Amino acid sequence: MSPEKQLDIIIRGKVTEAVNAHLDGDWSALQTLFTIPRAMFDAWADSIELPYGSVSNRISRTDGVYVLQDAEGWLVFEQRNGVHPKGERMYPDYRQAKRAALSLAYLSVLRGAV
Repeated sequence: MSPEKQLDIIIRGKVTEAVNAHLDGDWSALQTLFTIPRAMFDAWADSIELPYGSVSNRISRTDGVYVLQDAEGWLVFEQRNGVHPKGERMYPDYRQAKRAALSLAYLSVLRGAV
């Protein structure tokens, strides 16, 4: 599968369907199916504006991943059930924070595949 097709599947949230179709549901072989270069994902992340999907740069009560400006830089965290657990990370610039947030939202299902 081409890297472009892999990125499209990831962005559309169709990873489970791809694993079922191409790997007969064998999640242990996930890294053989998704070999998209990190640089390609980062280029996509740099090309879009927030909010996008479940990633937002404005606080709300909605679950998702947030990128918020702080006095010290840019804060990235995931909110579930209206609260965000510990594990927030600070980034020195918006581009790094946006990449991290989109990675958390879209690549977490791959866990190390990219």
